[in-house]
Amino acid sequence: MHSIYEPIRVHKALDAEVNIGPIPGSQIWWWSGAMLITIILCNILGKGWPVGFPLFVWMAGTSWILTGNQSWKFLNRFHKPRRYVFAQLPYSPLLQFSSHANKSKKQKGKASRR
Repeated sequence: MHSIYEPIRVHKALDAEVNIGPIPGSQIWWWSGAMLITIILCNILGKGWPVGFPLFVWMAGTSWILTGNQSWKFLNRFHKPRRYVFAQLPYSPLLQFSSHANKSKKQKGKASRR
């Protein structure tokens, strides 16, 4: 017997996003607009698909990055993660001015003479 509080198992496909081939369902309107603009520009400028295809890929990729639901999953691959290191080192300044170094040496010398 199942308890009232036990979660009901549901098929994972019911929660999946609709795709039309490689095109995400939420992006179909953006990508069809990018394709339409590409076709119009190629016809106006008299350029063929060697110019039109990279233009379409650029417009579709930009629209996916700006309006996509989970574009961060792909874009995080190119982000270098921070490297955390546990260390206990004494502080040493990167730039040491000669006037400060000379003063500290002189003060140490005077202190040792006393």
